Amino acid sequence: KSKETLVYLACTLSLVPISTICFESMSCSEYQFNFDGETGTFETERRLRADLRIDCDDPTHQFWEWYAMAMLALYPIGVPLIGATLLWKNKTAIGAVLADLEQKKEAGVVKTKTEVPDHIDRFKSLFVYYRPSCFWWGLADILERLLLTGAYLMNLILHGLWLHGLKIIVAFLV
Repeated sequence: KSKETLVYLACTLSLVPISTICFESMSCSEYQFNFDGETGTFETERRLRADLRIDCDDPTHQFWEWYAMAMLALYPIGVPLIGATLLWKNKTAIGAVLADLEQKKEAGVVKTKTEVPDHIDRFKSLFVYYRPSCFWWGLADILERLLLTGAYLMNLILHGLWLHGLKIIVAFLV
């Protein structure tokens, strides 16, 4: 029971930082160098914004870019989907626990322990802080954090990096 709780907690807490790292691995900028006086043009290279030593057109980086997209599809979508599935499958038991908590609160009983069944104890952080009619708000909080991280995507698109923005959108839709 405690291992499952710790694993789900670790997944939830690491969701936004891992998503941010995946977004950053796809954020490249074009840099100009070596001006050619005859043609009046510069040579250009695409470099990773987080580490300018990395060439974005290098096959190794392109592999890691696709890997990051796959991780964006699995992790930031997978963790909330698992949470939604757990909440949906156990909504009756969750409703009973939350109704018991609300009754104790209305009766003025402070700091009492409510018995939480083992099968929902491992993910109670998703629902225990909310009213029975709003038990799914823990999941909404996770999605809100993901959307705020997704603002980084808008930064990519607004800076003319539409292809990378499109890759990220595709990764989220897959």
